[in-house]
Formats: sequence, C-alpha cells, structure tokens
Amino acid sequence: MDTETKEPSRAIGLPATALSHTGVSVIALLALLVAAILNVDLWIQFGSASAFVALNILITSRVNRLITEPFGSPEEQELVNLATQEVSDKEKRIALLTKYWPAATLVFAIVAVLLSAGGQFNFVSALSVFAACLLLTNSHALALVIPFGFSRTIRLAFTSGVVIRSRVAFEQLAKVNLLLFTKGGVLTDLPKGVNSVRLSTKTSFKDESKLLALAASVESLSQHAFAKAISRSAENSNLRITKPKDFREFPGFGVEGVVSGKRVLVGSTALLLQRNIRMEVQELIYADESTKSGYSIVCVVVEGVLEGILRFTDVVKESSVDAVYLVARERIRVGLITGDSAGTAQHKAEQLNISEVYGELSPELKTMFVASQQAKGALVAVIANPDTDNGLLDQADVSIALGEHGSDTADVSVSSDDPEKAADAVALSSRLRKKTSQSLAVGLGYSLVSMGAFVAIVSPLQFVTPPAITAMLGSLSLIVVTLNTYSLRKLK
Repeated sequence: MDTETKEPSRAIGLPATALSHTGVSVIALLALLVAAILNVDLWIQFGSASAFVALNILITSRVNRLITEPFGSPEEQELVNLATQEVSDKEKRIALLTKYWPAATLVFAIVAVLLSAGGQFNFVSALSVFAACLLLTNSHALALVIPFGFSRTIRLAFTSGVVIRSRVAFEQLAKVNLLLFTKGGVLTDLPKGVNSVRLSTKTSFKDESKLLALAASVESLSQHAFAKAISRSAENSNLRITKPKDFREFPGFGVEGVVSGKRVLVGSTALLLQRNIRMEVQELIYADESTKSGYSIVCVVVEGVLEGILRFTDVVKESSVDAVYLVARERIRVGLITGDSAGTAQHKAEQLNISEVYGELSPELKTMFVASQQAKGALVAVIANPDTDNGLLDQADVSIALGEHGSDTADVSVSSDDPEKAADAVALSSRLRKKTSQSLAVGLGYSLVSMGAFVAIVSPLQFVTPPAITAMLGSLSLIVVTLNTYSLRKLK
C-alpha cells in the first residue's frame, strides 16, 4: 500500500560513505598545515579552520548520539527500532548523494586549483585554494537531515502517547488526499445506555421493559457498542437477560437469535429493508426525526413484526472539532465514515464542520469505499477504533488506531480515545515534511551554489578566499540545518 519503497534492517544514523566528510576535512587541514609551514602568515588560517572543523565534528557526533541513543523502556525501544528500519526513497537518494559528495569535493578542489593558478603556479597558494574548497561544504549537513528529523519526531510522538510503527507510512501522512474519521468511539463518545424505548403502534407488548429485556438478551453475545448500551440499560433496570439460541451477527447491521422460543431481530432500518419487514408510517416518521436530530436508532423485531425502536445518544467529544480543524488546516480532505444512518451521520458532521459524509456502510462497504478512492488515485488515511474497524484500518494507505488498547498492526497508534492526539500526529507529519524540505533545500542549495561559485567564478578570477572563511561557512550550513530540524515542536 505504501507508495515509497521499504528497506529493512538499517539502524537510523549517518549512512556509510565512500570517503567521509571528516576525512576530507583532515585532508584539507593537512594541506593547510603544509602551506602554513611554508608561509607563517597562514598559521592563523590553519588555527581558525581547525577550530571550525572541530566544531563540525562535535556537532555531528552530538546529533548522531541523539539519533541513536536508547529511548524509554525496552518495549518502547523495540518499537522505535521497528519504525526506523524503514528507509524512504528520498533518504536513499540523499544517502547516495552524501556518499559520493566528499569524493566529488576533491575533484572540485583540484579543478579550482588549476583554474586559480592561471599562468603562474604557486605551491602555497594552490594548497590554500585546495583547502578552502574542501572546507566550503559539509556533507553531514545533508546526511543528518532525514535521520535526525525522524528520530526527533518519533520521540516527541512517544512522549505524547503516539506510537509510530511505520516510518514510511508516517511520512506519507503529510501527503494524504483524504482522511476519514469513523464516528462511534472516535469523534463521539459511545452511548452508555438506551436513551428511550418506543413501542410501535401495532406492538403486542404492553410494557417497554419487556421489549428492552428481549433486545438485551439477543444482544448479550455481541460486542457492538449499541449491544453493550442495551445490556447496560437492562442491567440497571434489573431486567432478566436470557442467553439466546441460534445467535447470528450481521456486522454493521444487527443481530438475530431465539429467546424463549421467539425469533428476535435487533438491528438497523437497513436490515429491516433487507428482510422486507414492514414499518408503519408513524415509525418511519419517528425514525427519520430521530436520526435528523442526531440520535441513533435500533429496531426490535419479534417473529417478523416490528415491536419497537430503541434510541441512543452519542455525544460529540469536546476535542473532536479541534481534531477535524487540525487535519483540514493541512489542506487534507476530511470525511466521516460510519455504519450509522445517513441522517445521524449528517447531523454529527454538521457539528464537526465535515462536508463529506458516508453513512449506512457496513464494515465491508467501508473497505470497498476506501478501495474505490484509492483506485481514483487518492492516498487515504483512516482514524478508527481497531476493535470495530480493523478491516478499514488494514485497507487504508495510512492507518491511525485510536483507543486505550492501541493496535499492533496500525501504522500509528494513539493510546487514548482523544481524536485530537491522532490529528496532532497528522500535523506532526506535515511539520516533519516541511522541516525536512527546508533543511534539505538549505543544505543542498548551499552546497551546489557555493561550490559552483567557487569553482566557476572565484577561482578563475583568482580571488583570495581564506580557508578560515570557507570553514566557517561550512560550519554555518551544518548549524542552520541542525537547528532547523531540532525546532520541530512537541505535540500538544
């Protein structure tokens, strides 16, 4: 599902290089040392350049230690190792560039020496130009960008209860075209009980509690949120619950079973339509008004006859509006996907400022919908509860599991039921991409422009460029890139 390739089993940190930048710096200092021995006026240049080289080594070593140092508990470190084993195509390209950049710098330095010599070759000047060119750029400034950025990001996420299991998938979050939230337990709190019980106009029941007890008996073997709410209401009312026989569950639609010799069906209006079960006008009106007001409803059918309707309330979480805003602010389409009725879904979506609403979808239809969007070229992310929408998470290009128990298979897991934490992960991915792009642009742009200018302009014109100045510029590029990456903000 990932558009970027995965390469396992490489620890995060500096890539292997054919000739390290530190090696190039040593060659430059040796050349400058020989020049200083032949010309005492260059000792200050040698001392200053040596100080900047030492500073570069110090910064590089410190950043590399930050990247590779152990983190948290052994379990958390294992998750960090798992996430950092993946390498994106971009990192592989940058690693390839930084692998051969030091060798290329040697070639540029030799060309610069030849161009600066003109008709009169001076050995001391040649050594000075050679050293100045070698000290002008710092390949570590490029090599550290992506590893340091992701290492800092994954640690920031961990401290906020966000576990990143797939590095490539997390980086893809910033490129997502469509992000789908599920409703129950994600954007809304799950119902704690039945809000009301309404007997149908032609019911044979005279007591609402008996209908509730019958519904609770059938639902007692289901783990659905509505089933738990029905059972909880029945238990709070001290109603007798009987274990059903011939129990069957229809994911996304309802359940069926035999209780006290009667076949009972508890499910959505869509399930009633599938079974050709009649709903009177009064019940249709009640169901429509309930869903348009934001209630969820479940119908109770006994022996093929609609006996009543149970109504639930799931309240929008306080952080849900902010969660939707954080995602939309990243210019990502936001959608609500749910198995609840279209009216209920639309009512909640209006409260959350979500324009794309996909309701009355079973788990299979949710998966098919995501697949259809992917077939159109969309990169789809899903924020859902793995207990109820594991298949939907599996289908998504990037999966974010929400819930206290988390998920062992989702790309990103949030160890709470706060949707804003999941939205923060999306925003953090976007910030990581922005900072990485900025740092790469600075590091690569400076290296190409400075080296090109030195070889094509400075050397032919025989300008005297002190090695200490070029060493300072090389250090400055490393410092700017490092500080920019380090400035990634912590999650809320």
